[in-house]
Amino acid sequence: MNTSEFVALLESHGCAPHKSASGYAAKCPAHEDHNPSLSVTTGTDGRILLRCHAGCPTDAIISALGVRLSDLFAEKNAPAAVRPKRPCKAPPDLPQMQEGTREQMHALADLRRVSPDAVALAIRRGLVRFGLWKSRPSWFVTDSARRNCQARFLLAIPVGIFWQCAAWRAELDTRLQNERAGE
Repeated sequence: MNTSEFVALLESHGCAPHKSASGYAAKCPAHEDHNPSLSVTTGTDGRILLRCHAGCPTDAIISALGVRLSDLFAEKNAPAAVRPKRPCKAPPDLPQMQEGTREQMHALADLRRVSPDAVALAIRRGLVRFGLWKSRPSWFVTDSARRNCQARFLLAIPVGIFWQCAAWRAELDTRLQNERAGE
């Protein structure tokens, strides 16, 4: 049985099926229905999918129509609808990255409030790298296959070749506290 045959069966039982956005809507034959509560759609493999939004089980619906559950499945020789495969994403165009210096590792640990050992472990596993993103010093989190990557700026004030994250954050915290106290 296909969907059009099933819709014709619903029509012969007075269920008044009509086309909807995702398939068909009809009055459910398993209960006294005044508004269409039965949704009928076709699955990707050709089977007929039923859902009574009033809560009737599929067995009750097909019993009221006098069909078997196996009738809802596509015939063995019928061609099944095939869902198209999504194309694989190309790996992102990543900037030049390196393991980073000890100062960068400590700056990141301070910025993220984790131990430098945790950052060092992530670097050894190839999950964290350092480089320039939009001409600013940044750190990158990637998966091991480098298919996904997130870039974050190292939010710090440059002093020579070092990044003084702790001093900058302390200064910012002091400014925020002073502004809040002035309100």
